[in-house]
Amino acid sequence: MNNSDAVRIVQGENVWRILRTDRDGASRGEVLEMAGQFMRWALAPANQTGEPWELLSTGDLEWRVGAARPILALEAGHTPQPLPAGTPMGDRRFAVPDTIPTVRGQRPWFLLVRFYWRAPSVTVPWPSLLVSTLGFRSREHNGADWTLDRAVAVAAPSELEEDDRTWGEDQAERAKNAAKELVSGGTSLVKVAVIVAGTVGVVYALSRVLPRSRTR
Repeated sequence: MNNSDAVRIVQGENVWRILRTDRDGASRGEVLEMAGQFMRWALAPANQTGEPWELLSTGDLEWRVGAARPILALEAGHTPQPLPAGTPMGDRRFAVPDTIPTVRGQRPWFLLVRFYWRAPSVTVPWPSLLVSTLGFRSREHNGADWTLDRAVAVAAPSELEEDDRTWGEDQAERAKNAAKELVSGGTSLVKVAVIVAGTVGVVYALSRVLPRSRTR
């Protein structure tokens, strides 16, 4: 594995083990909930569309951003979780010339994230994130708040491949199913109205108010 200051993302299922600081006292649940924001930051350099990639929540600890859909936060703990069998795509011990990316803290978190990449394979800068006391973000590798530890392209076939709906298609399907339940007497009119309104309005809302990373 050569020193390239980058990680390869392949078309198909990828699993990342991410190292995160504990200096803000975040709980395990909070660390898992923040995974989507870090993945948005990490995957941003792969955006070739000219349009902003928004982070969209599609379930409990599940998101979509650009060509990565779905993104799943699997586990978080203070010891590194094993990675599935596959082809190594990056290792922080060898990824960055003349240094090994690190995070600040006494007992850093290891976070396991799984995502399916629905675009041609691409190389992005090694994902590190440092948030200053003033809120400025940088890709500093030494003493970061987040950094990629290891990445694997999963060898086995993935059930995630079947879920190729866009976020809009997913929301439209939810509204359609709710309407069917209403006709059959299984769902209230209020619930249907909420789902349909959310489908139309949440895109505008998300474009104005996106959750910010809680690392600081």
